[in-house]
Amino acid sequence: MASFSVDDIDIDPVEFMNECSRWEIDEVIEWLIERDHINSKNSNSDEELNHNDNDFLRNVDAIGKSKHLLSVEEEDIINRIGGKFKHLY
Repeated sequence: MASFSVDDIDIDPVEFMNECSRWEIDEVIEWLIERDHINSKNSNSDEELNHNDNDFLRNVDAIGKSKHLLSVEEEDIINRIGGKFKHLY
């Protein structure tokens, strides 16, 4: 009987997801949420948020994506702010 290892199989994630049904994609999303890889689905659409909320969310997202560009002091400030609220989630 033939044997395969993980190293023998190369699956492109984009190709894999393109072949998934809507239900399967929802299952992947739930799996990612449960393991804290992504935030839970937001019930508020961008249209329901005001301008200040949209700016805030875009800025927080930009900070997260640019962590490698932050100074130690900036990172400490953000960590202190986040530390005040992490017990809520």
